[in-house]
Amino acid sequence: MIGSSVANAAELDKNFNYMCVVKAGGLNLGNRPVGVRAQTTVPDSVSPGEVIPATPVTITLSMPEVLRSSTVDIIGGIAASGGSTDSVVTLTTGGQTTNVAIPSLDSPRRDIPQEAGTPWIIPAAGTVPDITTPDYAVDSIAVGLPASFNVVATIYTAAPAPDDQVPATLACTAAAGSDLTLGSIAVTPDEEPTTEPTTEPTTEPTTE
Repeated sequence: MIGSSVANAAELDKNFNYMCVVKAGGLNLGNRPVGVRAQTTVPDSVSPGEVIPATPVTITLSMPEVLRSSTVDIIGGIAASGGSTDSVVTLTTGGQTTNVAIPSLDSPRRDIPQEAGTPWIIPAAGTVPDITTPDYAVDSIAVGLPASFNVVATIYTAAPAPDDQVPATLACTAAAGSDLTLGSIAVTPDEEPTTEPTTEPTTEPTTE
């Protein structure tokens, strides 16, 4: 995946559906649908062996109302922070899929909406490291999201003491039948040399 500094870069922006088992403070808050929006940029094309520079990526979670209300009413949450340490981007080409880890995908502390029906949106930012285009890359490289990922979070509460911290986790799996392809990059094969080889000499050798 490429940063916007790359010429002819294309923006990728797509929504996906995951089911996440949510646990907080020892309580199981259920297996809930969570929307995942992925945003980044890629080059229009690459060649085998070409290095794709590091680029920022944003993953935004849209939490369902049932989870917002549970977090507020049962846990007493007023804010949350968190991140994922096992998130990856998948690259598929030539019949092979490679997982590229996103070392740190973090969301700083943000307020949890307290009013019923108010959308609870959690943006997380990270950086995909440099990627060397595989030598076996052909036709195109499909860029995708993983089939599953985990989030470790902290919920901040107002009571019994301000900013009490409650640990929480989300174990997320792509909804059944999901197409996890975010976009694609065309693969341009290395050009063969166009210069014809030099011709053989046409002069006959001298006679004895």
